[in-house]
Amino acid sequence: MAGAAVRGLVSSPWVRFLVALLGLAVALWGRFLIPSPALERLGTWLLVLGCVAAAIVIGAPAAPSSGQLATEAGPTRGRIPVLLASLLLVAGFAAFGYASWSLIVAWRANFDWAAPLMVGAVALATTGLAILDRKWRQPLVRVPTSKLELFLVLVVLACGTFLRFYRIDYFPPTDGFVAIEEPQSGQGAWAIMAEGVRPWEFLLDRWLAVPFFHWVGISILALRIPFVIVSCLTLLATYILAREVVRWPAALLATALLAVSHWHLHYARLAHNIFPTTLLSVVVWWLCIRQARTGGLRLYPWIGFWSGYSLYAYAGYRGIPIVVGVFLFGYTLYLWWHRNDAPTLRQTWRLHLAGLLLFVLFFSGPVAALVNQLRSDPSYFLEAFYRSYANKQYYVSDWPTWLRLRWERILETSRIFHHVGDREQAYNLPGEPMLDPVSGVLFTTALVFCLVYPRHRFQGFFAFAFLFLLLAGALLTQTLVVARLQIVVPLVFVLVALWADRMWELSGSVGRQWVRSLWGACTVAAVVAAAVLNWNVYFGKMIHSPVMRAVYRNYYTTAITFLHSLPDNAYALLLSDMRNLFIPNDYAWWRGNRVPGEVTIDIYPLLTGAKAPWEGRFLHLLIQRPFEQQEIAELVRWLYPEATCEWIRHPEGYPHLDQIACTIGRDVRPKPARFTLRARYFRPNKQEPFLERAEPALSWALFPEACSRWHQPERADCIVEWDGTFVLQGDSRHELAVEARNAHVEGDVDGREFTTDRSVPIEGYVLGGEMRAARLVLDPGTHRIRVRARPLGNEGDPGVRLRRKDPVGGWQLVTFLESEQDLPSAGELQGKSSATVEKAKHSSGELAAGGPVEP
Repeated sequence: MAGAAVRGLVSSPWVRFLVALLGLAVALWGRFLIPSPALERLGTWLLVLGCVAAAIVIGAPAAPSSGQLATEAGPTRGRIPVLLASLLLVAGFAAFGYASWSLIVAWRANFDWAAPLMVGAVALATTGLAILDRKWRQPLVRVPTSKLELFLVLVVLACGTFLRFYRIDYFPPTDGFVAIEEPQSGQGAWAIMAEGVRPWEFLLDRWLAVPFFHWVGISILALRIPFVIVSCLTLLATYILAREVVRWPAALLATALLAVSHWHLHYARLAHNIFPTTLLSVVVWWLCIRQARTGGLRLYPWIGFWSGYSLYAYAGYRGIPIVVGVFLFGYTLYLWWHRNDAPTLRQTWRLHLAGLLLFVLFFSGPVAALVNQLRSDPSYFLEAFYRSYANKQYYVSDWPTWLRLRWERILETSRIFHHVGDREQAYNLPGEPMLDPVSGVLFTTALVFCLVYPRHRFQGFFAFAFLFLLLAGALLTQTLVVARLQIVVPLVFVLVALWADRMWELSGSVGRQWVRSLWGACTVAAVVAAAVLNWNVYFGKMIHSPVMRAVYRNYYTTAITFLHSLPDNAYALLLSDMRNLFIPNDYAWWRGNRVPGEVTIDIYPLLTGAKAPWEGRFLHLLIQRPFEQQEIAELVRWLYPEATCEWIRHPEGYPHLDQIACTIGRDVRPKPARFTLRARYFRPNKQEPFLERAEPALSWALFPEACSRWHQPERADCIVEWDGTFVLQGDSRHELAVEARNAHVEGDVDGREFTTDRSVPIEGYVLGGEMRAARLVLDPGTHRIRVRARPLGNEGDPGVRLRRKDPVGGWQLVTFLESEQDLPSAGELQGKSSATVEKAKHSSGELAAGGPVEP
C-alpha cells in the first residue's frame, strides 16, 4: 500500500510539475554562483543537477502536442488542375535544367537571368507538385490563429526589431569594422555594382547590400542595415519552425528569448558573411519537418535546392546537407520499418523514395554549377580545413594526445554558454557567457530533455542537429571561434520551445487552472528577466566597452576617415605602412575615388620639391605610426613655412592610432635647404650605387620606393651606406639609439663600432617586422656616423633611424641639416595640435563617415 502510494505520488503531474520548478530554481541558483571563482565548481554542479532533474521528471510528451491532428487527405479536383499542374511541373524541370546548364557553361555572362530562373523553376515545380500530390498528403487540421497569438507574435517581432536597430548608428561604430569580412562584404557588393562581378562564394550575402548602396549611398551603415533585416526575419522563421512542433505559447517563449538574446543581437548588427545564412538554415529545418509531417512530394525540391545552395555560403553552413541527409536517412529507415503496418504507410514509403529522387535532382543543379566554378582551384573549397589541418600542434599524429586535445576543446566549448563565453573581443565582452542565466538554464534543461526523450516531436533530430553543428564547428578548426557556431543559436531556442511545451502540457494535466496560470506567469517572468539581463549586457556594457569598440578601428579606418574630411581638390599623401590603401582592396568601396592619393615610405620627393602627382591639387600629408610623426611634421613645417600641422586623435582615445595631418597647399615649393647625410643605395652584389642622395635624417620615412618590397619583392632589396656629421647640443651626455626594422645594421660613430641586436628594445609604437637596435652614449659636440644596412627576411619594408633621447620631448630624430636654427621645437607643434574633441572629430572625418561617399 505504501509503495503504491509513493509510486502514485511520483507519477502525479502535480508533483512532477513542482519538482521541475524546483530543479529550475536550483539550476538558476547555481548559474548565479558560477561567476564567483570560489563557488564556480559548486555552481556548475547545482546547474547540471537542477537541469537534469527538471528535464527528466516531466516525462515524455504526448503526441501530437501542437494541437494539429492528422486527417484524411482530399482528392485532387478536376482535370484542368491536374493538366495545369503537369505543365507547371514539366516547365519547372525544363527551366531548372536549362538554368543549371547555363550557369555551368558561362556563370558570369548568364548569372543575371539564369540564377533567378533557377529559383523560379524550383517554385514552378513545387507548385505543380503541390497540386498533384494533394490526394497523397496527410493534411493537418488547421488550428485557427487566435487574435491573442497574432498580437503577441507581432509584439515580440516588433521588440526584436527595435532592439536590433536601436542605436545602430552608435554601435557597432560606423567608422570601423568588426573584422576584415565586413569590408569584404561591402567590396563584394560594390564589385557587383561597379565591375559586373558575379561571385559564387557567399552568393546571397554579397548581394544583400547592393540595393541599399544603390538607394541610400555607400556607407558602413548602409552596408549593415540589410544584415539587420535578415536577422529580424530569422526571428519570424524561428517562430514558424517552433510552431510546427509545439503549441504557440512555447513557440512564443522561445522566439521572445531569441529576440532579446545579446548573443544573437550582436551578430545581427554585423555585415559579416558568417551570419545571414542562419536564416536559411532555419528554413531548411522547417522544410524537413513540414515535409515529414504532411507527406506528399511538394517540398523535396526546396529541401534539395537550399541544401545545395548552402555549399556556396560560409564553411560552417556546409554541415546543412549532412544534417538534412541524416534526417532523410532516418525518415527513410522509419518508413521502411513500418511500410507493412498499413496501406497508407506503404504508399508513403513509395512517395518518399520518389521524393528522394527529387531531392537529389534539385540538389545537383547548384552543386554542378559550383563544381564548375571550382575547377581552377578545387582545394579552395576546403581551404579553411586545410589551414587548420596544417597546424600539427592540434592535428597531432599521437592518438592519445589527439583525443586529449579534442576533449579539452569539448570542455572549452561547453563553457561558452554559462561560464566564459566567446574570448574574442570583437564578438563578446571579456568573460561574458553567451546566454543569460535564464535562457542558459532553460536551454540546458531542454537539451537534456530532448536527449532523454528523442522519439517525440523530432526532438532527437533537433538535439542531433545542435550537437553535430556545434561540435563540428568547434572540433574541426585549429582554434575555437564562437562566431563560427552561429548556426546553432536558433536551435538553442527551438530546444527550449520543446521543453517548455511539455511543461505547458503537464501544467494542463494537473486539472487546476491556477497551475497553468502559474506556469504562464513563470514564462512571462522568464522573458522579462532575460530581457533585463540582456539589455544590461548589451546596451549597458557591450556597446560602451572600450575593449570592444577599439577592435573596430585600425590604420585603414582612420586613414579613410581622414580622406572623407578632405575637399574635392585635395591630394592625400600618406606616410604609412598601409601600402595598398589606394589600390583595389577590401576597403576600396568605402574609401571611394573622390580624393586621389598615394602611400609611401619615402617623403624625400616632398622634402626636395621633386615633380609629383599632386601638382595642381592641395596637398595633405598624413603621418601614421610607426614613422617619426612629430619630427617629420617639424621638418615639413620648416621646409614649407606656410604648412600647418596638427594631431588627429580619435575622440575615444586609441593613442596607437594618433595621426598628424599637415596641410601643405597647392603648387608650393620647399625653401632651399642643404642636407648633410650622404646616402648610397646598392643592389646586392653590385659595386656601384644605383641611387645617391643627401638626406636630412636617418629615418624610417626616408627609404626609397625602389628599395620597397611592396612593389617588387623579388628584386627590391638594397644595401645602404650612410655617412654624415651631426651636432649634439647642451652640456650633458646624450643617449642615442640606432633602430632598424627588417634590417641588420652595423657601423661606427667617431670610430666606435656598433651592431644592432634584437635583444635591445625599441621604444615607441612599432608594427610588424623584425626589430633590432643599438644604444650609444655620446658627449655634446660634433660627431661623424657611418652606417651600413642590409635587409633581413623576405617580408616587410626595411628601415633605419637614428634617434636621441631628449629629457623633455623623449626620443627624437637626429637631423643632418646645414642650419637648424629655424627648426620648430617639439613643444611648438604639440601646442598647436592640442585640438578640441569636436575639432578632432571634424578633422578625422568622423562626422562624415556614415554618409554616402562618391564612388
